[in-house]
Amino acid sequence: MSKQISPKNCNNTAYYHTGYMSSRIKNLAEAILLQTIEDIWDKNQQKTCFTFFNSRCFSLCADIAGIGIHDRKKILSMIQQSLQKVT
Repeated sequence: MSKQISPKNCNNTAYYHTGYMSSRIKNLAEAILLQTIEDIWDKNQQKTCFTFFNSRCFSLCADIAGIGIHDRKKILSMIQQSLQKVT
C-alpha cells in the first residue's frame, strides 16, 4: 500500500518528488489565468486584468502552466480581438 500524501508529511522529501506539488502549482497557475480571462469582462476588474496581462505575472503563470510563447501571443490576441468587438 502506498503512502498517502498529505500536508502532514509535506516536510518529507519524497512528497516534493512525487510531482504532487508541481501538479498543484501548475493547476493554480492555470486557475489564475482562467480567472483573469473571466474577470476581464467585468468593467470593474478590467484595469487589474490588463495590468496582469501586461506584466511578468502573466509570463510567470504561463511558464508554470506550460504555455509557450506562441500560444501566449494567441491568447493575448484573442482577448484583444474579443474586447474590441464588445466595445
